[in-house]
Amino acid sequence: MNFQRILCVVFSILLFIMCTPGRQNNLLDMLFNDNQDIVKRAITAFHKMGKSAIPLLIDSIDNARPMKIILESPRNSTIEIARPRGFVAAYLIEWILAIDHIDPDDMMKSPYLLGNDLNNYIYSPCIVIDGREALAEDLIVIKKLYQEWWRNNSFKELDELRHEWKQNIRPLSGTAFSWQ
Repeated sequence: MNFQRILCVVFSILLFIMCTPGRQNNLLDMLFNDNQDIVKRAITAFHKMGKSAIPLLIDSIDNARPMKIILESPRNSTIEIARPRGFVAAYLIEWILAIDHIDPDDMMKSPYLLGNDLNNYIYSPCIVIDGREALAEDLIVIKKLYQEWWRNNSFKELDELRHEWKQNIRPLSGTAFSWQ
């Protein structure tokens, strides 16, 4: 019984540390790093945070500063494209909703940012509007759409959000924007 109590206290402390603002900002710095291994560790940590990562990522959607990153499926491309950081944050929200479980060790060993094809749900990760790729200037509107979706869904459990995502009820559903 004492071991379980100690384990519970240790887990609570670790969860508190992960959720403190400084830790969250550090995770964002890691996510937007040039080192792929550091980015992978941040992605793994965001996925582990689950639902609590979503508002933090939403706050970053209006970040238009470019970063070089490969979010394509390994099957389709290994071309590194400069994308605004806000698109990466929005993509990770969708990724957290789409992917129930990840194998962090497998992901870290993979030459691809998100690991193998099982961890990739969108083969061409770009947001489109009116037949064109969304631009950095569109990030402000995209952020508002994610904020509105979160206001309407933040009370739901992650399992329910994931189930809805699989039923095509997603943050950009019913808007002029969509993931291609």
